[in-house]
Amino acid sequence: DALLDLRYLNENEAGESGFVQATGDSFKLGNGQPVRFWGLNSGASMELSHDQMDYMAARYAKLGINLVRLQGTFFDRSGGDPTKIDMAHLDKLFYLINAFKKQGIYVALSNYFSLGFQIKASDDIPGTDDIIGKTAFGLLIFEPRMQEIYKSWLKTTLNTKSPYSGKTLAEETSIGLFE
Repeated sequence: DALLDLRYLNENEAGESGFVQATGDSFKLGNGQPVRFWGLNSGASMELSHDQMDYMAARYAKLGINLVRLQGTFFDRSGGDPTKIDMAHLDKLFYLINAFKKQGIYVALSNYFSLGFQIKASDDIPGTDDIIGKTAFGLLIFEPRMQEIYKSWLKTTLNTKSPYSGKTLAEETSIGLFE
């Protein structure tokens, strides 16, 4: 019970009428209705419990927020295979996206944030012997092996079914933007 509750401005459920569409310099909902986004960046959300995620989503909706940018790549560096995704982290992403969806909040998914990806010799990226243990920030732009690694992350991230919605992120209409 808030004196100012803007939740009513959001859809009942984000993506309920289909995918967001870009038309010229504006956006439209799946039903063709023009939409403006009032959004924010929420990078540390993955460390929250499910209850905290639900609370955060409801709170954001009350503030009138209808788009949240989530950034990060969910690679698993615990082993020697750089193409592996941390499935527990991906599960948290699925839960959070579903919590936002239920509050009428779209997600802008920014899937490449390489600062946590430290080069290992086992990554088989040519010419990186002198940067072992350092981040691969710009390698995606020009290095075919890094592009191959990134594509494998994308395939897993976009094609794994969410246990919370039953959809893949490629099918999820509450993903309003994808970077």
